[in-house]
Amino acid sequence: MPVWLPNIFGVMLGSVLFGGTFMGISMLALAAARMSRPSSGNRAIALMTGFYGIGQILGPIGAGIVLEVAHSYNLSLLLAALVLVAAAIILLSGAVISSQKAAIGNLNHARVHPDQELS
Repeated sequence: MPVWLPNIFGVMLGSVLFGGTFMGISMLALAAARMSRPSSGNRAIALMTGFYGIGQILGPIGAGIVLEVAHSYNLSLLLAALVLVAAAIILLSGAVISSQKAAIGNLNHARVHPDQELS
């Protein structure tokens, strides 16, 4: 938002639109981690938290380097938006692949073998 609205309104609107969803998304991610790995949900949550922390450390460093070169936050904000879009694409791709694997597994499970009798 601050790229297209370079004033306090743009910063505030961006904070509300992006930051306002943080708690909900975090809770959904924790629930998904526990559902995907019931026996090791805590390990999945630890990995997610670790990668989040790495992003929290590397993001500002990268933004500072880009700021030094570009003398503006615009490029840093655009790069952050691109990373977010790339992450969404990876997430959606994973969801599609996972659902396709589940469908194939269901088909294989439902097949009747030649030596089985039909009832």
